[in-house]
Amino acid sequence: MFVLPSLYKSEIPYARMTLADWYFIITIYLMPTCFIGFLPDAFVYMPGIMDYRFLTFLLALLLPFIGARSSIVDFWKIPGIKILSLLGMTVIIRAFWTYIEGTDFFEIVAVLRWNLIWPLYAMCVLHYASRISCERLYAILRIFLILFSVHVSLAAISLITGIDFFLNKNALIKTEQFIEAGLSNTNLKSFPLHIFTGTAFLFILFLRAEGKKIKNLFFFVAIALPFLFTRRMYSIVLSFQTAVIYFLSVFTKTNRIALRTPIIIIFIFMIFYTIEPLRFNVWFDKISPAIEEGIAPENVATYVFRTKLLANAFESAIENKRLIWGHGYEREYDITRERGYSYALGEDAPIASVIFCEGMAGLILRILPYLILIWHNLRRLISNDEINMRLYSCAVIGVIISQIPAYLQTAAITHFEYFYVPFAIVELIILKLNNVDYSPE
Repeated sequence: MFVLPSLYKSEIPYARMTLADWYFIITIYLMPTCFIGFLPDAFVYMPGIMDYRFLTFLLALLLPFIGARSSIVDFWKIPGIKILSLLGMTVIIRAFWTYIEGTDFFEIVAVLRWNLIWPLYAMCVLHYASRISCERLYAILRIFLILFSVHVSLAAISLITGIDFFLNKNALIKTEQFIEAGLSNTNLKSFPLHIFTGTAFLFILFLRAEGKKIKNLFFFVAIALPFLFTRRMYSIVLSFQTAVIYFLSVFTKTNRIALRTPIIIIFIFMIFYTIEPLRFNVWFDKISPAIEEGIAPENVATYVFRTKLLANAFESAIENKRLIWGHGYEREYDITRERGYSYALGEDAPIASVIFCEGMAGLILRILPYLILIWHNLRRLISNDEINMRLYSCAVIGVIISQIPAYLQTAAITHFEYFYVPFAIVELIILKLNNVDYSPE
């Protein structure tokens, strides 16, 4: 029977884990977050050559060659993995073709390492995960949830006390200065993109846990923190994501606590607002113009900026007859913008970088794994009788669906390590449980 991975230490079989498993945990969580913020970005940064993201990718390249030499039959059964593998092959081929066309090798690496190389990372990570036992996968996911809970707790402590864990460095006075100047303060390293899948996992654990709900209150910390900063999109997407998961869980009658959850969430937010009212007011100040003007996205300056980036990507691809396959992995510059900024490298509009570099073919290949994942979990939600399985399906659907309205800003199509990989590991657990009679508890 499938059981939701929890975050309780007593359920983690440390003795069964190997050194390679700990290397895996470093690769999927600790390195992408600079060891939960205890390492500064500058620790591994070399301009134009190396940063912590590229080092994370290099570490992942070793995963297919370490650990047991067991079968990877489960790897090919992961929903969407065949499309993802095809995407990985096209990334390699397109990079080689870009080099043949005369683009400098380091230019190709610079473009790839920021946004577009992560399908290859996901393949390496999942290749390793498919070769280990179900019990060890449970242990890895539980440690993932513990690390995520520690991460949001440290962010909360840093927020309230001003202690710097290299997490945010956003003093309240600095945030106020940004607001007064009409600028957005987006240095939110304390919120890696794990926050979407991590918060979803903690929420379904809160809905399901019996007698241990106090330990699952990390969910409320994770969902409240973005409201205390100025990154409006994180808080909006997380709110929508939680609402989708909640209503799906009510529809599928997964737990009686679902009926009490809105009251609990409101109560927790009231507590947070009592503790830090000024920080919530900063968020209200940023969101109020959109509300007053009818919440039309055209009224938000950052939205207009991103639509222009997307329009530039389309125009460039069409004019150069590269709409299907893209320009390859090179930077673009437009005379209407400062030469120092390139959306092929930036993250203001990941969809623009995909269309410019990989064309519509690349964009479709990046979307398809998520559509397949949604389809599998919709079927599971309708036909499966196991409550844990249905709650997990609610989480998958909620996270993916909530990224769609934020298509201009979502990193789901580029950073598969934050969105696709955690769900794919759970899918591997389900596959392995269907193959053998095993209970993790």
